[in-house]
Amino acid sequence: ALSKNPSTFDGSKFRLGKIKEGSEGVKISLGLTGYKEYLATNQLDEVLFKGLVDDGKVAFRNPNAHLSNALGCEALLLTSDDKALFLRRSSKVAT
Repeated sequence: ALSKNPSTFDGSKFRLGKIKEGSEGVKISLGLTGYKEYLATNQLDEVLFKGLVDDGKVAFRNPNAHLSNALGCEALLLTSDDKALFLRRSSKVAT
């Protein structure tokens, strides 16, 4: 990724751990990851990615256990005059 985009850096990210729906609503569990882990897990070719998912199911009963699943921060602002303003991601991000 660095050779394609020299401004890439390994910044801290939140990761999606799991989502559980219950009688009190939806519980979203977050964890920490990094951009490097995201590229090394979620951006693998299909066969290697499937291997991580399958092993997570067997070892932890969680298909996402070995995946970074980094979350991006996006924003939508609804104004009082019914307009919408969206955040635009930088064109310098690797994925």
